[in-house]
Amino acid sequence: MAIVQRTDLNLNNQKRFGETAVATFPAKLQEANTRTGTPASFIDPADEYHAYCVPKMCIARNIYLLTREAFAAGTEATVSTIVDGTVLESTYAVDSAGNFTLVTASKAGGALENGALFESVDGFKVSFNQTSDVGTLQVIMGYSSIDEKSGKYVAPLTLQ
Repeated sequence: MAIVQRTDLNLNNQKRFGETAVATFPAKLQEANTRTGTPASFIDPADEYHAYCVPKMCIARNIYLLTREAFAAGTEATVSTIVDGTVLESTYAVDSAGNFTLVTASKAGGALENGALFESVDGFKVSFNQTSDVGTLQVIMGYSSIDEKSGKYVAPLTLQ
C-alpha cells in the first residue's frame, strides 16, 4: 500500500479562521433631524429587521442572544435565520438588560444540535411584538470558516 502525501495540497495545511458574527438591533432606528423636522424612528411590530453578517461556507459553533439595553416592558423578540427562516427564539424577552442565552438545539427545532453549515451568505432577522423607544438586542454567532485561510499549520513537508 502506498502513502500518498496530501498535506501541502488542496489547502490541507492551512489554518481556518474562528470568528464571531454580531448583529445589533437597536430600538432607535434613526435619530431625529431638527433641521428637516424629521422625528426619530423606532422599531415597529409590523416590520422585520435583517442583518446579513454570516459568511458562506462556515460552520456555526454557538449562537447567543444578548439584551445590551432593556426595551420597553413586555417587549419580546422573534429571532430567525434569513435564508431558511430557522426560528432560533420565538418569544425572547428583551425588557431586561443583561438577558443572555445560548440558543440550543431544542429551541431551534434541532437545527443546531451538531452545529450548522451555512452554505450561502446568511444572517439574522428579528421582529418585535411591540414598539419601544429604548433597547438594544445583539445576536452573536461563533463560527469557523471553511474557505478562508489564516496561515499554515506546519512548514511544508520534505520527503526523504
